[in-house]
Amino acid sequence: MRGVLQTLDLELKQSGAVVEISVSIALPQVICQPPQIAQALQNLISNAIKYAGDSPPQIMITVTEDACEMVEFDVTDQGIGIPAAFIARIFEPFKRAPGSGDTQGTGLGPGHMQKGRSTSRR
Repeated sequence: MRGVLQTLDLELKQSGAVVEISVSIALPQVICQPPQIAQALQNLISNAIKYAGDSPPQIMITVTEDACEMVEFDVTDQGIGIPAAFIARIFEPFKRAPGSGDTQGTGLGPGHMQKGRSTSRR
């Protein structure tokens, strides 16, 4: 997590973002692909910054363990959001939500995250 935030340090400072991290478990050793997890977290945090609207981004990262002993990362923000009718399409390549306007991006982030998604157990 520290590495992800360090990578985004300039963006976070320039945007005035406030990032809170809540870890409700003793993090177990997991078998995973750290670069893919880091990239997914970077994409989510970067999107929270890009689509914050007029206010400085408020980003909450919560790490929990689900009933199947899977570690979950939840990134929540108070940005402009994605219209409900578009949610099912966000993983399609080159699709960008209506209202994303002039914000720089390719529309590949969510699809890339889903393609590389890994399921990791303790």
